[in-house]
Amino acid sequence: LPLINQLHNCALIYGGADLKALLKLNLKKFHPMINWILCEFFWLHMFTFEPERHIKSIKEIPLLLINGKLDEKIPRENSMKLQSAFKFEKDIIWLDTKHVHPKNKSLSIEIITILKNWYYKIHFINTR
Repeated sequence: LPLINQLHNCALIYGGADLKALLKLNLKKFHPMINWILCEFFWLHMFTFEPERHIKSIKEIPLLLINGKLDEKIPRENSMKLQSAFKFEKDIIWLDTKHVHPKNKSLSIEIITILKNWYYKIHFINTR
């Protein structure tokens, strides 16, 4: 956690909290019982990474959260759970998109533009 306290600003793109629920939603490769076992196994290795556990350790910094209204991988409920865990002021942007994917070039460009403008806004970068 010492690294978390060295952050000066942060942008979280298409993120959410309640990793166990996200595992259950997204891990549907095999028979339901095997998926459940894999979910439980992965959760044993991931529970320490649950964002809600670490957010309280983050000092107030400029923060941007970007999520998709139509995201099928990280539902609105999980995104909002992450957003509300930060008890300080933050910038939140909801895009009318599904989950971000490298093949969606126009979405990638839109996110990069949003990030660039936000970094100017918080004076992280000064020249265009």
